Amino acid sequence: MSILDNLIHHFKLDETGINDNRNDAVGSAQLVPNGTGITGVAAKVGNAPDFPGTNFIVMSSATVADFTTEDFTIAFWVLMDAIPPTQSVPLSKWFSTGRQYQFDYLASSSRFRFLTRNAADNANYVVSADNFGAPSTATWYFIVLQRDTGANEISIRVNNGTRDTLSADDLPSQTTKFAIGKRDGDPTTLSADAHKGHIDEISIWDRLTTDDEETTIYNAGAGLAYPWGAVASPASGTDGSLRAGGESKLYLPPTLVLP
Repeated sequence: MSILDNLIHHFKLDETGINDNRNDAVGSAQLVPNGTGITGVAAKVGNAPDFPGTNFIVMSSATVADFTTEDFTIAFWVLMDAIPPTQSVPLSKWFSTGRQYQFDYLASSSRFRFLTRNAADNANYVVSADNFGAPSTATWYFIVLQRDTGANEISIRVNNGTRDTLSADDLPSQTTKFAIGKRDGDPTTLSADAHKGHIDEISIWDRLTTDDEETTIYNAGAGLAYPWGAVASPASGTDGSLRAGGESKLYLPPTLVLP
């Protein structure tokens, strides 16, 4: 399997213009600035939006990154410039009348969290990154959010550490738009849940990524630019040949240095 298999969206977020749309390197989706726009600055990998704690960026279509009964993984880098008074929401598909999933930081517990709505749309599941602990400001963190239908659970993983998991059922179908920097339109006071800091390299798969794949992207904390030097692995149980259904490989002897 290649790390690129079932990757449905990737936003490098390298654009620097204040009114630039953020383009999808895999599909045709776009993240569009809300209001006056947001500049791009040097970040973890290339550039990233510099969220001032007011404006945000939102997906142009509500059908993008919409998940209900399938596995999914969302991975990205996040940095906080300041601890919010109560809560900040760097990434979400969540609105008061259309909840699906959300990543946030809660000041009262000093934890990153992953929330999903239940299929009946009458309760929330919330898993906190307790295995990691309290994050700091001015520090980049690699976040992996997953919904595992086989285990019927959600999970959050920070900096390639131990996942925190929670039993959770399917998500409801909603018309809420995917947004970064703040929830889209709710609450109406922009600063109430806005993220002050940066978000970089958002990847979305409609499958579960593996520990090894996440280790590759994390790259010992240094980060790695998309497409992460990805190569396909030979099919399981094969000898790596084309006849066996794997990949052809050419092995060269070491270079002979003549005196």
